[in-house]
Amino acid sequence: MPDVVTTYVLTATNGGGSVSSPPVTVTVHSPSLRLQYSNPAAPDPVKPQIVVVKNSASTPSRLVLDVKVGTQPITAFGLAMNIPLAITIPGNPAVNGPFVGDSSLTPPGLISGTIQMSSSPATGAVMVGGAAMPKFISVGVAKHKATLADGDATWPANSVLFSIALKMVGNPATGDVFKGATVATDPGFRAAALRKDGTEALSKQDILLGDLIISL
Repeated sequence: MPDVVTTYVLTATNGGGSVSSPPVTVTVHSPSLRLQYSNPAAPDPVKPQIVVVKNSASTPSRLVLDVKVGTQPITAFGLAMNIPLAITIPGNPAVNGPFVGDSSLTPPGLISGTIQMSSSPATGAVMVGGAAMPKFISVGVAKHKATLADGDATWPANSVLFSIALKMVGNPATGDVFKGATVATDPGFRAAALRKDGTEALSKQDILLGDLIISL
């Protein structure tokens, strides 16, 4: 196995001459721990949905996930998700890992997008495991109301509602954190885009997650 990026060309030769395959490049990385996320399938082109995808600014130790509107606009006030995990994160994740919401952000772990959050009072939060919910990542984000009469907003198609930034802590064990297909059928999965009156604009069946693993 090469330890640098290498391009291969396969050539077959016999009495009749030779033929070469198209070049194939193998990209490798140094053997270090990384947060690795695989995007889910593309959203339905005719159905309102929300999809969670990897942001290109992600690094091996800092994963940024964009929570995006699919191909159809959605009118709602906020979004909440409780994502069940394949691992347990007891105690203080900031000390014990395997990862935590990026504390350099306000609110910690969240980046505003189409949904404009407020920090005072806070209208967004992300919680990674911990003593109360050791097998969940929980996130909730709602619109900051300029006035009491402020209502729902229309989120444009393909817009990023907000982003979740997770930073790896220490040297966690490798393995699955969550798998989108498993989460979708887990009774502990709770997710919805909510209108101001509390009714659901989208249910958990309309929210698409990929696979998050810790790998070498």
